[in-house]
Amino acid sequence: MTDVIHPLPGYITDAIRRSGGRILVLVEGPDDELLFTEWFGDRLAEVVFVSVSGKADVQTRLNDIDKSRPDIAACGIVDRDYASDAEVLASLETPGCRCFLLQRFSIENYVLEPAAVFDVLRVYLRSRLPLTDSSATEEYILSVCEQLRTRMAANYVIRQHSNDVALFPEGYNMADRSEIVRITAGRIGATEGDIETRIAAREADIDAYLGVLDTAHQAINGKHILFRLREYANGLRGRESFLSEQYLFSQLVEWRRINPPPPSELVDLVQKCAELV
Repeated sequence: MTDVIHPLPGYITDAIRRSGGRILVLVEGPDDELLFTEWFGDRLAEVVFVSVSGKADVQTRLNDIDKSRPDIAACGIVDRDYASDAEVLASLETPGCRCFLLQRFSIENYVLEPAAVFDVLRVYLRSRLPLTDSSATEEYILSVCEQLRTRMAANYVIRQHSNDVALFPEGYNMADRSEIVRITAGRIGATEGDIETRIAAREADIDAYLGVLDTAHQAINGKHILFRLREYANGLRGRESFLSEQYLFSQLVEWRRINPPPPSELVDLVQKCAELV
């Protein structure tokens, strides 16, 4: 009997080519790759960050590499999303686990430090920025987190029900709680009373994280905060120009690159990846 040799998927051969003998670190998308590459340029002789097509794709490709090329040292870094503290810890400490969860909700949460946001908005808005310093900026970001709690709670309830049901997007009107309850109930086929109870329970869980910004970043999706910051800045600037979320994100990434070090938890995570040899 003749063995059939199946060609490797193109993305594996491309990843092998890009790794050049380094540790291959798969991340969810281009924003993640940009952040890690910019902030950890001093580690690029050891690791290479490669973006794929989302969280599930990171795990799928890790499995494929394991089967097709077990000689390639590879791991993944993905958003925390709705994972519990225990689940985050397990991803970091379980022997053999190579898909690590961020401690904050998403990669965007790591660029949303008050000093960075204040400096970037001050350049864009100049005298139109009412925030006076990084402390005032921190208070503003925390207020946005508090306003987002119901939407985050509803998205948690939806995601607990199914991965296939649409979540509330960044631009949804967060002020109308009854509408969020009604739509959530319709999306997952539950009564509004049941959804109200479940959202309120999740809100109580989220409230425990909202005392300070460091923990708020674990419970509130940074993509939604970034959207609000963009709306805030464009509202103050008026029609003179338009600040996109992508540009804002890239400027915040650049701020940290020239104002190191990165957050210690990311430093530890990249070190963990580099030790996989």
